[in-house]
Amino acid sequence: MRRAPWLLIVLFSACAGGSQFACRKDVITGNEQCQPVSRSPTEAAVGAGAAAASWAVVGCTLNGCPPPDRCNPQTKLCETTSCQSDRDCGAGFHCDASSSHCH
Repeated sequence: MRRAPWLLIVLFSACAGGSQFACRKDVITGNEQCQPVSRSPTEAAVGAGAAAASWAVVGCTLNGCPPPDRCNPQTKLCETTSCQSDRDCGAGFHCDASSSHCH
């Protein structure tokens, strides 16, 4: 698992070559938010391949899961959280009695 961060660095550095940045001001904070932008189909394909490869290597073990889902370390996939009561789900979520899953 120690190789995973290096793999991500290598994959993303391969995509970093010709990117431009598009910036806009955040309406809440006023800070400028910038994202890399490319008009190159080849660069987009390489980026998509890099994202897929990194997900295949580390899955949710590095990237995490949106709450209330949890990461299964064996499959590296996000799974819905099973529950019997609301306290099994964490703050802001409730246990659906019909499905026994947090929502």
